[in-house]
Amino acid sequence: MMINRTLALSAVALAAISLSACKDEARTKTESTEKTVMSDGTQVETKTQTDITVDEHGNRSGSVESTPTVDPEGMMNKETVEETHEEIEE
Repeated sequence: MMINRTLALSAVALAAISLSACKDEARTKTESTEKTVMSDGTQVETKTQTDITVDEHGNRSGSVESTPTVDPEGMMNKETVEETHEEIEE
C-alpha cells in the first residue's frame, strides 16, 4: 500500500527533525495511528512505530514498523494485512 510507505517515511522524517533539534537525546521513539474510512465503509487502521538512534558521530539509524488492519463492513471479517519493517541508516 502506497499510503503505508508514505506514512512510514513521514514518521522517519519527523523523528529525524526532532532528533536534530535535541542533541542531548541519543534515541527517539514515536508511535502513531492513522484511521481511514473508505467510500465502501471499509475501515483501515495503520499503526506505525519509529525508532531512531544517533551515535556519537552523529550518524542516524532507525527502524519503522507499520501494521495495517483492514475491517470491511460487516461482522467477523477484520484482518491484519501485512506487517512491514524497514531499516534506515544515514
